[in-house]
Amino acid sequence: MTLKQTLSSIINYISAKVHGMIVDNCTSTSTQMMLSANQGKVLNDKISTINSNLNPLIDKISIDSDGQVKVNNAILLTGDNDIWGIKPSTGAKTMAFEPQSSAGNTTIGWGNFSAGSGDTNIYAGGNINLCSKLGSSYSLVPYYKPGDSFAIDIYTAGFITNAGTETWFTVPLDKPVMGVNSVSVTTGNGFQIRQHGNYQYGSTAGVCAKPTKYYASFIPGKIGINVGAVFNNTTNTVNNNPCGVRAMITIKFS
Repeated sequence: MTLKQTLSSIINYISAKVHGMIVDNCTSTSTQMMLSANQGKVLNDKISTINSNLNPLIDKISIDSDGQVKVNNAILLTGDNDIWGIKPSTGAKTMAFEPQSSAGNTTIGWGNFSAGSGDTNIYAGGNINLCSKLGSSYSLVPYYKPGDSFAIDIYTAGFITNAGTETWFTVPLDKPVMGVNSVSVTTGNGFQIRQHGNYQYGSTAGVCAKPTKYYASFIPGKIGINVGAVFNNTTNTVNNNPCGVRAMITIKFS
């Protein structure tokens, strides 16, 4: 055997051995085999596909230096996918927000309600608006704020004081007051006031009396307004005695 033949035989032997140690798949668990170049391309193609799919997400989702996840687009939760939190004190998982239940309901703060503890707080830099489409579109601000006003026609009880010139009564409020420092009253149609069977201050069944001046202040807790109306005509008034009041007035907050 010549040297050329010997070398050729050795090369063929090594080639056969090496070829037998190469696998062309990504499922082998052998620690003695080598991966083919073809499978390297397959893996590279898969990585490229993954990167291509992730790039749009990377543009919209980031993690800042505090470890907070920032999302620069809308989040779509499908199926029964709620947002949950972990209570630091107990480590218990609690549901904070359910976008939509199987019944079509949106729920906020169910976890606190279910546990019977913890407040659910809603903050706003402006107004908090509650909106509904019951019958027709409807929006409600659940509190009175500066600049709000409303007209009322109220039947209530009061009392006459200050030498019979003033009638005082209380107007209850149907919702809380926020950011309001003062309240004022102006005349609508006026007053019908009765005491001991007599109309007061020149009012009658068909005529309303109009005050010359008003006093207005919040009662403690701002759940109502004390109103004092000052009149010139004191005919028939009995000082420091109760009276019936019909007041058609406008109340404004500032």
